[in-house]
Amino acid sequence: MPTILDIKPLYHKAVQALSNVANSTSPDFRFEQAEYDEKKKFWKIVVSYLEPNTNVSTQPPHMTPWYDLPYERVYREVWINDKEEIVKVKIFNAQR
Repeated sequence: MPTILDIKPLYHKAVQALSNVANSTSPDFRFEQAEYDEKKKFWKIVVSYLEPNTNVSTQPPHMTPWYDLPYERVYREVWINDKEEIVKVKIFNAQR
């Protein structure tokens, strides 16, 4: 079974893949979570990064303060197999 020490190179592989789709000049990538699927033999690595906020609210700022920020944090789940190949990238919705 893989160990927690195996995660760092997988995180860097996930960030490298997501760098191609990030729409920000300074995406501020962050490791959020990792899970290994014993049956399917792959890692699920969740990485978050900043994207320009395209959902700016028309409400007063005190009603929806997080919608008025210039950036929003988005989450992606990257599946990486035991050969360190990216199998899938999924949108991962975090609850506010």
